[in-house]
Amino acid sequence: MPLSVGQGYFTSSISSEKFNAIKESARLPELSLWEKIKAYFFTTHHAEALECIFNLYHHQELNLTPVQVRGAYIK
Repeated sequence: MPLSVGQGYFTSSISSEKFNAIKESARLPELSLWEKIKAYFFTTHHAEALECIFNLYHHQELNLTPVQVRGAYIK
């Protein structure tokens, strides 16, 4: 089930495949060219959402404190 980010007409979605790729990878996810174009013209916060998901999945490897983990998804 995809996760929608953004608001109103300017939304973007993150697929379950992307979630799995983030979970299995040790590197921060990168936006595709099309995602970068959309981010330039519309504020979807897609890149921020990907970084947040990465931090939540890899909080132990990144040595994040509980406060930092909580701050990853509270905006």
